[in-house]
Amino acid sequence: MLDNVDGAFHDPVFLTAMFGGRWRRYRSASPHGSFHHTPVLQPIGSTGYYCAEAWRGYAEPAVPTDRARVREAFISYSSWCSQQSLVCELLRLDPLGKLRALADDIPNGRIVDGQPVAVLDTPSDMDHYRAQLPAACRRSLRSAERRLEARIIAPSELSSLTAAATLHAETLRRVRAADKWFVQATDLQSLSTLPGFMNIGVFNRSTGKIASFAGCLIESGRLHILLVGNDLLTDSKGASDLLYEAIVACAVESGTTARPIHRIYFGGGRSLGGGDSLMRFKLKFSLGRAVPCTYLALVHDPAAAARLSVSFERGPSSEPLSEVQRTCFPFLS
Repeated sequence: MLDNVDGAFHDPVFLTAMFGGRWRRYRSASPHGSFHHTPVLQPIGSTGYYCAEAWRGYAEPAVPTDRARVREAFISYSSWCSQQSLVCELLRLDPLGKLRALADDIPNGRIVDGQPVAVLDTPSDMDHYRAQLPAACRRSLRSAERRLEARIIAPSELSSLTAAATLHAETLRRVRAADKWFVQATDLQSLSTLPGFMNIGVFNRSTGKIASFAGCLIESGRLHILLVGNDLLTDSKGASDLLYEAIVACAVESGTTARPIHRIYFGGGRSLGGGDSLMRFKLKFSLGRAVPCTYLALVHDPAAAARLSVSFERGPSSEPLSEVQRTCFPFLS
């Protein structure tokens, strides 16, 4: 664990498994508090400049608690970013975290709301939670439980982790996801060694084959669903419902442990508006609750951004931009 930083999101094992060698570490300390952040860099074509966006979970930097100190810390951070040729950054915040209220007057930065995120505060008990699920969902769960079972995948179960990583990759290919979303089996095995990382699988009771999978990171009482995989075969029907119910059950059971989970971030959908089928699925399990995904859009080097706005032509090798990133940084379009 990092010095004075309560955050699995900042762990080098997590960062390397999720982002390869693209992440950088920035840390500053003062008598008024520390600032710690790990931007994930992506090249802007062949310009020699970079933009940054960490696309996994809803982590935010470790910051001082005073508004003025936060402002000073971000000014110093932007200066460092300029030295790294990091021109701009879309910094994803915890939708219900503290930083949004402290970071609304940062120079060269602005708060932006993005896609809705399905969120659930951990229920007090599963019986009450199940009773609030839609009737069709409860029927699906009862049917699925006769054929399938959900359980935590232990770090030592290498064959199950490999099968989970394969299912994850198949799911991403099915929706034509960008390369950056893929995680290899060896990376999933590395993630599984982290104290805050949990893999949950749904398995066919007869064949033992994995039908659904989620890789979750638990940090500061919040559970983030980061990796998913789903089999669309007929005998796997209802596996996704069973998976998400199992995640909620794990959060409820954690209430009696030393590391209780207070909130679950199911994540967003496939569109900025949140009206797609994936978001509707997640809203079933958040009991209809959604909050905006909050970003802090930062232009670390305004002069470089101005030069890019008149000279940069996006090449075919650049990764697709998110809709929010395109809106905040039109010079990347």
